[in-house]
Amino acid sequence: IALIEAALLALLVVVALAWLEHAGIRELERRAEAVARLVAAATAAAEPPAGVAGASGIVDAALADPAVVHVRIIDGHGRLLAEHDRTPASAADRVVAAEAALLRGGRVEVGISSESLSPVRAGARASLIGIAAFGMLLLAALTLLAGTSLNRRLGRLRAATDRIAREGPGLQIADGGRDELAALASAFNAMSRELSDSYAELREALSDSRRLMARIAESEQQKRELVETALDGIITVDEEGRLLDYNPSAERLFGYARADVVGRPLAAWLRLPQGADGASAAERLFGAETGPGDDGEDRHGGEGGLGQRHELTVLDRNGRALPLEVTVTRSRTNQGLYRTAFM
Repeated sequence: IALIEAALLALLVVVALAWLEHAGIRELERRAEAVARLVAAATAAAEPPAGVAGASGIVDAALADPAVVHVRIIDGHGRLLAEHDRTPASAADRVVAAEAALLRGGRVEVGISSESLSPVRAGARASLIGIAAFGMLLLAALTLLAGTSLNRRLGRLRAATDRIAREGPGLQIADGGRDELAALASAFNAMSRELSDSYAELREALSDSRRLMARIAESEQQKRELVETALDGIITVDEEGRLLDYNPSAERLFGYARADVVGRPLAAWLRLPQGADGASAAERLFGAETGPGDDGEDRHGGEGGLGQRHELTVLDRNGRALPLEVTVTRSRTNQGLYRTAFM
């Protein structure tokens, strides 16, 4: 903005000086025309008509004006009656020429130097430069004042953002202005309040989530302890028949270590006594099909039904017959269907 203002002021100075120069030259042209008419009138008024001597006197009288540097009188026959040239005080001075006709023929030529405009030009130039300099100083002062205020208010915004980054949202900035920065501060305050409220809600949600996770973990631990200490053998399989869980009582019943059977298909190690025909041991334990059928009704789980006790004889690891009483339950999660047998 300061550079644009400086350029405009410089342009203003140049245009104003050019206009003053043009106005001064026009004034000199009018003055030269007036002097030429006066000399022509003096020459015409001479009785008898002015000769060379009379013309020289008229020229000398015209040269009494220091601005006049050239006078020439020519009669109707083209003869030069009188002439006088005076060198301008400065080579840079311009000579403004004018002519006036004589009544009996002939003409008068007059030249006036622009030296008289020099003081006017110098004064105008000094005044315009002074005004421009004062304008630049005033602009610099206003720019410095505005910049200082702007930087101070922006500094408060920057400090507030740094503090929020360290301590969290909620900080408010006091700005009583009515400009764009005040609107920015107001928006900043609104954002800080909303973030503070969101952070509070998030902290509360995280706290609730931690309490819920703790209760779930506690429940899982209780469930695990119940399964591990249960007198009944408990096994759980997925939809593919792979063994997922196998408690210590099941280890004692079947003779297989947990590490040897978990993850393997139940049908790979659970066997029926020799001579048993029909369904496999796994199918008899859990049933060939479990879960709801096309009609929405639960199909059987085991040889009895879901939640119903049934009897089954299988072989343990050493091939001994193992008569069991079995109750099958089912649970469904996002990961699929799981079946659990209590024996």
